[in-house]
Amino acid sequence: MERPLLPRDAGPIRKLIRDIIDSRRNVAGFLLPMALLVFVSGAVDEPRIRAMFLGLWLATLLAVALDFVLLTSLLRRRIRAQVPEGGRLGGHVFYGILRSTVVRRMRMPRPAVVRGQKV
Repeated sequence: MERPLLPRDAGPIRKLIRDIIDSRRNVAGFLLPMALLVFVSGAVDEPRIRAMFLGLWLATLLAVALDFVLLTSLLRRRIRAQVPEGGRLGGHVFYGILRSTVVRRMRMPRPAVVRGQKV
């Protein structure tokens, strides 16, 4: 039996979104570790090292932005295929983007699919 879900997580579309997000690697999962590295690099006296980590941080932000664009397209396409009558997709897509930013082990409800599994 599936545990009761919060209203924001309930429904077949939200389950589909959770499964899509949980089955792929998301670049946004690297934001927190990279932010920690940038923070720690601030304590280093060498400006080249700080500049290198800042460059990595900016590259990570660009990669996350690109991943969000691709993820938005994927979610819209899959939701429209699942629910052909249309409707507002913005809230569902935003739910997926927010879920992709959370570290996999911290996601609630817990992931029901393994990485790489076809959804």
